[in-house]
Amino acid sequence: MFGVGNVVTGRGKIKASEVHAKAVAAHLLEHYLGVNDDAEVRNVDGLAAAAEGSGAKQARQVLAHVAGRAPLETAAADALIARPRERQAAIGYDDYAGWIAKVTPSDMG
Repeated sequence: MFGVGNVVTGRGKIKASEVHAKAVAAHLLEHYLGVNDDAEVRNVDGLAAAAEGSGAKQARQVLAHVAGRAPLETAAADALIARPRERQAAIGYDDYAGWIAKVTPSDMG
């Protein structure tokens, strides 16, 4: 659950991730697995509402920021796209499945 907390909060902050993970775990135990006395057993409605609201707010902020900016020149866009491709080539990355097979330690495969 801790990993879920970190992914959903999107902040990389340990404490925020821990708090979120505990809330998610408690909600799942009580509502989805049915270990509570509420009539709303197995109801996960609204579980992601806070994250959705935060994500929507951040998306609006990004849109407001980029809406008034001129598009990148073609050369600048091409250079930006080339950076990860160059890095991938430098480390031998071809595709995700192949990369994972290549870098996964033998005791984890």
